[in-house]
Amino acid sequence: RCEALSDAERDVCYDDAATELFDEAFVAYTASLRDSNEMTNAAVERFERSYKRAKKRHEITDALGGQHFETIVLMPGTIVAHNANEVKRDDKKSQTSAEWRFNGNAFRDRTQELWAVSRVTWDEDDRMRSPEDDDDR
Repeated sequence: RCEALSDAERDVCYDDAATELFDEAFVAYTASLRDSNEMTNAAVERFERSYKRAKKRHEITDALGGQHFETIVLMPGTIVAHNANEVKRDDKKSQTSAEWRFNGNAFRDRTQELWAVSRVTWDEDDRMRSPEDDDDR
């Protein structure tokens, strides 16, 4: 039924057919689990919830594939450790920024952890000193 359609329509048709097939397989699989009496109804229901949660997660991450993300965090003081793509320093404001850039494919098989650690030096009056004041550089 999909072959006579244009390329774009054919892709949608195939996606819809695949979704139907997966939904039918899920119904048949859970029915066979219930019929086998090897799992309790509660266990089958937990399986169904887990499957539906995984399916929703896949749909969301699949939709993010073409997106691009950029996250910028301003930190006081000097960033001394990070997993960012780039770090920039603003001496006038005594701060640094960490920048992460990635596309939506990064979410498909893992979570993304963004981290940065900064070092701030304080003077006796509990005011932040400028980086030029650091004696141990």
